[in-house]
Amino acid sequence: MKKVCYICGTEFKEFGNNPYPIKDKDSGRCCDWCNTHLVVPLRQKIAENTRETEEK
Repeated sequence: MKKVCYICGTEFKEFGNNPYPIKDKDSGRCCDWCNTHLVVPLRQKIAENTRETEEK
């Protein structure tokens, strides 16, 4: 079965990753590159903002 990244549209062979919060987690999978460079940094930023908000 052909796997296509839900974010960038490239074909990938690995298992794939949850693209949330960039795309809805039930929409498909994303490639390792998009996960590493887009999804994880955004998750970290959201976590930092949440932590800062909770500390106020």
